[in-house]
Amino acid sequence: MLKEEIVKAVLVAYYWLLVFTILYVLGARLLGSFIESLLITAALIVGVKTRVRLVDNVWFLPGGFLVPLFFSIEVIIRSGLLLSLERLVVFMIALLIGGLGVYLLSSIHSRGVYVDFLLSIIYLSSLGTLVSNPLSSDLYGTYALMYPLTLFSLLLGLETRAFMGRNRGYSIVIGGDGLLDALVLIPITTPPLTVGLTLLFQFLESVG
Repeated sequence: MLKEEIVKAVLVAYYWLLVFTILYVLGARLLGSFIESLLITAALIVGVKTRVRLVDNVWFLPGGFLVPLFFSIEVIIRSGLLLSLERLVVFMIALLIGGLGVYLLSSIHSRGVYVDFLLSIIYLSSLGTLVSNPLSSDLYGTYALMYPLTLFSLLLGLETRAFMGRNRGYSIVIGGDGLLDALVLIPITTPPLTVGLTLLFQFLESVG
């Protein structure tokens, strides 16, 4: 129990750091980034303790679902993605490919939808590396946009799988594992890994 609490405390601290970094690299002021990242992290912690019924046998945790969703929307707006048709098209294509991959890596069980964490992280980070140039002009932008790209890919793939489960009578809980749910863990893992892979490939090209 103590070990799990320590893991969650480290996870919360890392979540705050990532949110703060994304806001700051997207142009938010230092103090504003600090305060907003604290509020978002606090909302995440409080929200994962509540379960809300959506429809019939579909439930969701506000912290594990709504907090990442709203933050992703904010990132997209702040990044200026909606003002560039070319970048938006790249993002949407990557989203469809990402969602398909997540769907193939997921399955339904008694508690809801399960997705392979490790393979999903590797797959989505590799996808982000492939589209990093057309998606953003610099690595800071790629770092920030990987959060919403990962989250929306997960939602597309997992909720498509969940819809199938719902039709088969399963009870679905979106964000059901709270702080340890895929919707929380995977989006905060792919941004630094994507940047790392991009830098590695750039280095290999330069020495090749």
